[in-house]
Amino acid sequence: MQGGKTASDDMLWQILCRGLATAHSPTGGIVSSADYPPVYQELIVHQNRIGWIHLYRGRWSCNWRIIHENWSRGKDPETIYPNGGDWVCAVGRMLLSGWFELWALRNQERHAKNTDEQNATIHMLVRSQLQEIYSHRNQVRPADRDISRYASVEDHMTSGSPMAAIQDWCSDTFPAVLASVSLAAREGVQNNGRIQDYFTSGKAIT
Repeated sequence: MQGGKTASDDMLWQILCRGLATAHSPTGGIVSSADYPPVYQELIVHQNRIGWIHLYRGRWSCNWRIIHENWSRGKDPETIYPNGGDWVCAVGRMLLSGWFELWALRNQERHAKNTDEQNATIHMLVRSQLQEIYSHRNQVRPADRDISRYASVEDHMTSGSPMAAIQDWCSDTFPAVLASVSLAAREGVQNNGRIQDYFTSGKAIT
């Protein structure tokens, strides 16, 4: 995943990959901070407490942002994300998109002969992601609260949209919602911008 706009500190990416491997191991567990230089140890300790699996739910230690911004200083802002929050959102979106693809592939391989079971698994995954997005409804900026298209998760699930379309919506919307929550916290929920600008402006949120 390292490279392009999501490029960052090599050690930071190594820690991310090891943490994800830990999250997906049968026993779970933690990453040993002693295996890494002191500048990364606080990040590892904090993420161990949060849980590495929660990276998929947008729960990242603030140290990810800090270390990335330290690394990005002096580099061309056109080729990377100079803002650590933007970098976290971009990588989080990649993880979420990859998670959907992996689940779809595994379900296809394991349950190809059982369409009902496969569909039930996909529905469960989509519902879980919708619940996470809708749970932030009252934490985003006021101008962004219409991002939740329906009154409830159940209404969204039964809207008639294909599951693939809802999956795509979750992948596109989740990092933007996290960005809006972060901005609301930093700005005291005082902003007239809209979350659609996150997708259309081509500018990083700062």
